[in-house]
Amino acid sequence: MASGGEIRINASVVGGALLLVLAAVAFWGARGGTPAVWLFPRLAAGVMAVSGVLLVEEGIRRPDRVVLWESWREARDVLAFALGATLYALALVSLGFWMATALMVAGAAQGLQGGRGTGRLPLWLVTGLLVGLGFDALFVGVFGVPLPGGALWGGAPWRPWLP
Repeated sequence: MASGGEIRINASVVGGALLLVLAAVAFWGARGGTPAVWLFPRLAAGVMAVSGVLLVEEGIRRPDRVVLWESWREARDVLAFALGATLYALALVSLGFWMATALMVAGAAQGLQGGRGTGRLPLWLVTGLLVGLGFDALFVGVFGVPLPGGALWGGAPWRPWLP
């Protein structure tokens, strides 16, 4: 704690440590099946781990501290993003990857606009849906990585890229 109640952290060390934890979880979780199922997640986890090590090293070399957040507005924004990511993860099973992604992209885009341009929400929903369907086709159809189709849609058997 610094003066005035503000919290100061070494952002490189904290960020690097978080990347290392995420990399370990991703590497451990990507196992079984064919190499098409586990190879890409493990490569991504490896890149995250290297990035985490480099960030921690930079933080040790340059131990500058930054203010975590100066006001409750900034804290609220961080917590809103964390809540959105949690809701996205929970929605994957029931709504499916493609629909949960559509809602996440639309919500994130709307949030980044700071409440302005509410008339663009339908555009963001369509964009998110196209992004979600595109990534669903890529991972399910090309890489063979099963993504949830959504219990609400019966697993979305209409997707032509399903094996």
